[in-house]
Amino acid sequence: MAQQSGPDPIDDRLAALLETEQRLEARSRDAESACRAKLEAAQGLVLQAREAGLEALEAAASAEARGDAAAHEAALRAIAEERSGWLAKLSTISDEQLDRLARKALERALATGGAP
Repeated sequence: MAQQSGPDPIDDRLAALLETEQRLEARSRDAESACRAKLEAAQGLVLQAREAGLEALEAAASAEARGDAAAHEAALRAIAEERSGWLAKLSTISDEQLDRLARKALERALATGGAP
């Protein structure tokens, strides 16, 4: 049997396959790392969107509460103005007129048994 001089083709092919496997494993690790980074970025965006949504909801609720408070204040002012108007009108009625109206109301109440 004669020995071959020079490199063994099987060893060269095995070395090439090993090198290819190592490159593929490195690419796989890089791809996995890139996917993790994208996933983390997406999760961050989801959290930001959720926070922005909550902030928008809080702002809308606050604006609605301010609007409700302003409407309440306006209603109270309108009631106070109406009260002032009625008090001004009542102040123009003399005591004699008030007494007559009160007697008539009492007479009607007694005549109808207290029903209006």
